[in-house]
Amino acid sequence: MPIYSGGKAIEVASARSVELAGADIQHVLDFVARFPPEATTSLQRDIAAGRTSEHDALDGAVLRLAAQHRIPHPTFLMLDKMIRQRVPR
Repeated sequence: MPIYSGGKAIEVASARSVELAGADIQHVLDFVARFPPEATTSLQRDIAAGRTSEHDALDGAVLRLAAQHRIPHPTFLMLDKMIRQRVPR
């Protein structure tokens, strides 16, 4: 299932007076697409190892900013729920 929430990221950024264009998001997606299939992020490695991750500081920040500006963000909410089920308490 491809997950893309760039439109919402642009909406949240705009609400915070941050210029973020669709081309910026496409640039990041193109960069990530070049990663080898076995590549993982530090967040993935931390969660897999049972360590505290930076999830709340990164993805959680997007959700908090979206909520502040009353911008629904169902993709990040779904991802947040999935990650929090795996994050050590």
